[in-house]
Amino acid sequence: MDPSVVVFRDWLVAYRIQHPDGPDPDPEEMYDLYANLAPTNNDDRPVVADGEDLNQALNTIHTDVVRRRTFQTQTSKVDNDFWELFEAVALNVEAQSQEAGALMYYAYLNMYFSNDYIYLAPQGDRPVADARFVLDVLPQRMVDAVGNIAGVMDAQNAVSVMKFLGPGQNDKLDTVVMYCASDEPEFAGLRQALIALLQPEVLYDRLPLMVLRVAAGLGYGKEPPSFSYGEVTDREEESISFGEFRIVVLLLAYQATVQTGAEGDGFAELLTENIDAMFEAFGLDSDHPERQVEVTADVGLQQQFITTFSEWRNGNPNFYGNAAYF
Repeated sequence: MDPSVVVFRDWLVAYRIQHPDGPDPDPEEMYDLYANLAPTNNDDRPVVADGEDLNQALNTIHTDVVRRRTFQTQTSKVDNDFWELFEAVALNVEAQSQEAGALMYYAYLNMYFSNDYIYLAPQGDRPVADARFVLDVLPQRMVDAVGNIAGVMDAQNAVSVMKFLGPGQNDKLDTVVMYCASDEPEFAGLRQALIALLQPEVLYDRLPLMVLRVAAGLGYGKEPPSFSYGEVTDREEESISFGEFRIVVLLLAYQATVQTGAEGDGFAELLTENIDAMFEAFGLDSDHPERQVEVTADVGLQQQFITTFSEWRNGNPNFYGNAAYF
């Protein structure tokens, strides 16, 4: 079992000792453990540069005049001047980049303000991402990193989109996430391009749990599948993040172990077995938690996953109905 999965196994065992009569662990608390960034470890992480500095950095990518609109920011930590560059209606903003030699545009912003990230996508069709590179760029070096990483994204067709932590933030270890397609020919060179681009002084050597450490401050993982829900003639897709997917699988393993009535050492041993089995059912490998293959869990177990996820993220276990599956 991978050491990062052992961290969760041991945490769940300790939780069971402390809460023998329930309730189940809070998945949000488990997600914080996955994020590997306790509040007490936050003191040495300055916030991302202010909006004016980042605005200047982004203007090195967008050398033409871009359309600017004013809108209400959703957090007081963000410099309003910086966000003048972005608004939901500006999804088609594009400008010629002299440095990267490509047209770029900013998208998805209205949906993701509350997640603290800014999304950057290349113009034109790109393959569907099934993997991610995560980088823990020093927040105070984000200005330097954004333009360079965007250039890599433009040059590598394997990259679908990237996101980076916005100004005023420091509460993520994956401060830059690059979503990519692992079956593209350019994918093999993408890791080396990122390693060559980012010098050690630009990165923290700390990453979220369960990603594969590729180099100092650079990790890799396969994306989980989405699930579909709704009427047969009008199905919708719902995506789940890398961390969310694995947290729900671990929680299901915990619940299955509790239901047996096992206690003490027997609980720890059975929990280990259930984590292995639940990981396998959902296309994961407890020895290599960064990997992902097809989900083989039966429909009932898939429904249990989706209701658990829905209760966590929507406050309603029946939010997706009773016909949702991977």
